Amino acid sequence: MQTWHSNTTCTKKSRINLQEKQSFWRENRWERE
Repeated sequence: MQTWHSNTTCTKKSRINLQEKQSFWRENRWERE
């Protein structure tokens, strides 16, 4: 159970990181255009 819990937390963290990266790239694209 513990490993499963830590796995879930890791997934959540990476998912948030992904969203932040996507929004960051989106903003950059807007600035370029």
